[in-house]
Amino acid sequence: MIGEFRGLTKAGKWVYGDLIHQNDRIFIYPKGARPDLSIDKWLVEVIGETVGQFTGELDKNNKEIWIGDIYTYQQPLVKAGRQIYKEHRILVKDDIVELYYLSNRADSGQGIEIIGDIHTSPELMGENKPCCDSPSEEKCAQCQEIGLANPHNH
Repeated sequence: MIGEFRGLTKAGKWVYGDLIHQNDRIFIYPKGARPDLSIDKWLVEVIGETVGQFTGELDKNNKEIWIGDIYTYQQPLVKAGRQIYKEHRILVKDDIVELYYLSNRADSGQGIEIIGDIHTSPELMGENKPCCDSPSEEKCAQCQEIGLANPHNH
């Protein structure tokens, strides 16, 4: 299903299907639209900033993962000789490195779970939380402590 898109209508409803740009407007041609009718009768206008593509990955509950989704996963760590788990919240971005990490986490059984999306639930990411609680581009103390090489991916 790679190539499938979704977008939010102005009424706040997700629409899934093919992406169409027309006269500076963005539409979704929905899945299941009847091919015997004119395409114009089926086009649904969506808010451009909310359009995201299906990544081809599923979370632990077999829910499709889309660009713009927010997921959590538990990272196993060893601290002071015992295993602990750190929860991460990550925004799925249209970036090859981000999608690589997503794919590895999904395939490794780390239990990723979609908890919302940036468009309808931005509060899930908190304020300025690109790296734990650090609003800067530098590693936060927690990332330095556990040695994350690319902290802004968690």
